[in-house]
Amino acid sequence: MKTLTSVCLLLGLFIQPQRVFGQVAGSNIYLSVGYNPVGVGPLNTWFGDALKYPKLQGGMLTGGLGVQGISNNWVIGVDLDAGLSPLAANSAAKLRAYRGAATLKLGYVVLQRNGLILYPLVGAGYGAFATRIWDSDKRYPTFVPAPKDANENVVLSQQGLIGQVGLGLDLYPGINSRGNRAGFILGLRAGYSFMPTSENWKANYDASVTSGALRFGAGGPFVKLILGGGVLRRR
Repeated sequence: MKTLTSVCLLLGLFIQPQRVFGQVAGSNIYLSVGYNPVGVGPLNTWFGDALKYPKLQGGMLTGGLGVQGISNNWVIGVDLDAGLSPLAANSAAKLRAYRGAATLKLGYVVLQRNGLILYPLVGAGYGAFATRIWDSDKRYPTFVPAPKDANENVVLSQQGLIGQVGLGLDLYPGINSRGNRAGFILGLRAGYSFMPTSENWKANYDASVTSGALRFGAGGPFVKLILGGGVLRRR
């Protein structure tokens, strides 16, 4: 009896890792919604208290789409994301922050079982951060070229390389006729995205801000819920 128990335990140690750590392959496409708080405190200071602007809000709602493939547990994909902050308004001006990015991601599946996979991710790409100022009655910061009229938008923007680190968790609940996980997928992404700090700003996308520019890089934690479709095959 002891011998049989020992054999069963040894078999369990061998079989279970194949279910949890075995290789998978597949592909998926998805939409995402999420939240990305960006630290905008330095921007509020840069604009100056004398302007009496409302405080810019950095908590951004995000949306996007993505596609990824999985081969021998390696995950590679592309995400396109955009976000905007709540409107900040008072009698002096209206402000809103925007962010967009295209990111190439690479990851590796470290756990998989019953259609659920977990993988760390790193990513790099190109992104932009912008603050729109309008209805400010020409009370713009001194470093902004004078607009033609009081109601003209002024957009201060940065563009450059971005990076991200995070974790992905995907669930494939359906099973097709071949025994593969297929159909609807539900997932979660969480991590941290960042843009290297820079003093390179554009006003209205063409005039460079050269006087007193703030060194800033948009970054912060993020969380995204994904909904899509795909297939997951165990090897």
